[in-house]
Amino acid sequence: MDSDATTKAYFIEAYFDKLQERIAFLHELHAEERECEALMLCCCYIEALGSRELTGLDLKAKNYCAILSEEGDNKIWRLIHPKQLKKVLSRMVSSRSSSTLSSQS
Repeated sequence: MDSDATTKAYFIEAYFDKLQERIAFLHELHAEERECEALMLCCCYIEALGSRELTGLDLKAKNYCAILSEEGDNKIWRLIHPKQLKKVLSRMVSSRSSSTLSSQS
């Protein structure tokens, strides 16, 4: 393993040393009605878990999807293609942005 990969592995390991505390913090955020922050942070945790577990993949999106598919309890993650999901979400965001702008005019 090269020094960059070793350094990255060290920081990922250190990051998850206190995983239970981090999960508890997500619950606190949610209880404080800060669902968006909790969701975003949860997504970061999932991606980091994917990077830690799937060291052969260098792409964050692939790590994220792979860890959900392999470790998630919901079988739906195995049925969703990441590129298609990205396209659908992009269209939804641009559609909402357009409708918000037109309603403000």
